[in-house]
Amino acid sequence: MASVTSLMNSTSSTSSLYGNRNVISGLASGMDTEAMIENSVAGYKTKISSLQQKMTQMQWKQDAYRSLITQMNNLLNKYTSYTSSTNLFSSSFFSKAINTVANGANAAKVSATGKSSSNVSIDAIKQLAEAASYTVGTNHLVDKGSDTSKIEWNKNVETSKVAGSITLEYGGGDKKSGSTIRLSFGEDEVFNSAQEMADAINAKLKEAKITTSSGSNSADNYLEASVDATGRVVINDKKNNNFRITGVSGEGMEKIFEETERGSLAVSKAPVKKADLVDSVGREEYLKDQTIYVNLDGKTKSIKLEDIFNSDTYKNTAKGTEQEKSEAFATALNERLNSEFNGKVKVEANADGSLKFTGPENNGSTLTIKGGSDAVNNALGLGEGGYSTTLQTSWTLKKVLGDSAAGLFTEAATNADGDYVDSADKAAKVATIEINGTKLQFGEDDTIQTVMDKINGSDAGVELKYSSMTGNFAFTAKETGADSKIDIGGTLGTALFGRVDSSQIADDKAEVNPDIKGTYTKGKDAEFVATVNGERLELTRSSNTVDLDGLSVTLKGTFDEGSEKITFTTTSDSDKIVDTVKAFVEDYNKLVTELHNAYSTMPLQDSKGNDYLPLTEDEISKNSESYIKSYEEKAKTGLLFGDSDLSNLYTRLTQSVQSSGEIGAALRSIGLSVEYSSSNGLSTLNLDEEKLRSALDSDPDKVKNAFTASTSTGASSNGIMAGLKSTLEMYGKTSIGSPGILVKKAGTTLSSYSLSDNEIQDKIDSLQKQIDKWQDKMSDRIDFYTNQFTRLEMLINQMNSQSSALSGMMGG
Repeated sequence: MASVTSLMNSTSSTSSLYGNRNVISGLASGMDTEAMIENSVAGYKTKISSLQQKMTQMQWKQDAYRSLITQMNNLLNKYTSYTSSTNLFSSSFFSKAINTVANGANAAKVSATGKSSSNVSIDAIKQLAEAASYTVGTNHLVDKGSDTSKIEWNKNVETSKVAGSITLEYGGGDKKSGSTIRLSFGEDEVFNSAQEMADAINAKLKEAKITTSSGSNSADNYLEASVDATGRVVINDKKNNNFRITGVSGEGMEKIFEETERGSLAVSKAPVKKADLVDSVGREEYLKDQTIYVNLDGKTKSIKLEDIFNSDTYKNTAKGTEQEKSEAFATALNERLNSEFNGKVKVEANADGSLKFTGPENNGSTLTIKGGSDAVNNALGLGEGGYSTTLQTSWTLKKVLGDSAAGLFTEAATNADGDYVDSADKAAKVATIEINGTKLQFGEDDTIQTVMDKINGSDAGVELKYSSMTGNFAFTAKETGADSKIDIGGTLGTALFGRVDSSQIADDKAEVNPDIKGTYTKGKDAEFVATVNGERLELTRSSNTVDLDGLSVTLKGTFDEGSEKITFTTTSDSDKIVDTVKAFVEDYNKLVTELHNAYSTMPLQDSKGNDYLPLTEDEISKNSESYIKSYEEKAKTGLLFGDSDLSNLYTRLTQSVQSSGEIGAALRSIGLSVEYSSSNGLSTLNLDEEKLRSALDSDPDKVKNAFTASTSTGASSNGIMAGLKSTLEMYGKTSIGSPGILVKKAGTTLSSYSLSDNEIQDKIDSLQKQIDKWQDKMSDRIDFYTNQFTRLEMLINQMNSQSSALSGMMGG
């Protein structure tokens, strides 16, 4: 008879039902324990298989919808996108197929597109249209911006201990990731208190974006940093949607924050003190580890300051006073600059202990000196952004305006759209630039680049550029013509660019603000002579692109009347249009056919009248690949039968391509018609190529309007592409803020966010949770029965052992 030890070691490797469990076989009892356990949990297995089949069906449906969404977006991108070369929704696509050539000795003075309904010639171009412009120097800003300050050698440099980053994940849950943002802190960012650090976190939250189901918004709408009564820095969730810190980098930052579990707030490890935030080192010690970069006319040399401090020149001449140290440093640095730039760049110490740099005096030469960070710049007295002989767009307004900044930034910003608001969203002191009646507000910490970007992105109607070669700002009105203007005002506008009132300027070109070298040039209208159907016309236009009865002519140069006229020859290249329309009809018909089949095809049933359900894991393991493939094709048939969304989409698409009224008649006249098949109830688009070619030769504008007309641009009704685009976007749009009907339902690989945020995925996730729950229940039952049978086997084995022992004692 077997011993207990042998029973314990006689385990069998069970099926996947038992996982990694070791189940003792019924050697002592004679029972098939594995079969008995499997039978006892058969109901659980059936429930799990049923749920898995439902989940597989949902996944198949999801894939079917996504396939249709992809086709819809492919059609949109190919035939309605302005980046596509086959954009049937664009007038220019049809215009490019009409080749118009200018003829005559002055043909190069124009370019033309389109086709005129009249006989047109250009007899003279007296003047081209020009935009108003204004250029102004920047010496008044460079003088202040390039000022250097005394190097305070005896004063320590404060550096940040918390250079690094905090990574936050907002929203999401156990199964989904939320929106992730990273708040980075540089070595220049020195905080003297917990409150300053909290303010800095809030400023960075304002710049970061969090994406939720309602769209993308500033992170400060959801999260806020503050300091609690104990001095800890707290990041709080304002919406109670939960967030967590997923990563902290930087030695100092890691001492303050740590990764957290998902919750409504995160708190620093301990109260935050200045000693946790700031390190203080001697100025020379700090600078020895730094590098400065000297750029002359695009050529950059890097100079390690350790080499300067270790040079004999510095060591032998640097004495105890700050002035002597500045002079020794300047002398040693000058030797290095002389060798690097052949004497073109020089530096010396001013009487106040600051550094004075000089470069070539020739016009257009630019010299910049800066460290790797503003902390280095400030330690050397170069100021924020470093030193430069020309204006740098990275300089702040406070830097370029100097002492006068305090008197300019006096207004309180409002929260109106476009107004400046500081990082803490409190009323900030600002100054105003007014251009052509548009008021823009800026804070003293805004940079010149910020000013330029905001002006260029506003409704002021001007473009502002800056050239470091000329050292000038250049304003140009966005529209040409005599009515174009550039008026500049506001306290900040006047300080930066000078005041400009175009109504007070009499000459075509005049000096304005001579103290800062401002020059204003008025705009001009185009003046030309044309003959239209035999009638001579002297014409004036504000733009150089003019319409002459359908012919679009761009004027490029001038010539006098009496020289050879410019005439035009137009030919039509219809092949590209015809080929594109043919491809469109094929792609459209493929899409509507699949849509129609999807909602009108009934599910298949087997010989017993049962639906084909997805195969279970056991069934898959027992059948061949060919059988599985054939079976799944049947099981996937009719998945979307009766879907009302697909039916409505099909109806809308059909209506889009068989427009009524004028557009409908135009479509039929150019060879596009809808054909209905009584055999399957399918309506498809048909093209008569001969009609299309004939229409392109006789009336190309009619063809163009039939495709491109849109009520949004003033047409009485939509053409074929406008209606089609509107319908396809309604159902297949992939934007996060307003996804299409089918995208909401099933998601799409074209939008990663939608993959986890759609109706079917929610159902799949719910089924997965049910499956997990039932698998846990089955696992618990298997553990229960396994333990019971194991105890039984061991008990029977013990009884058998005792029986054998008694039998031996009694002599067998």
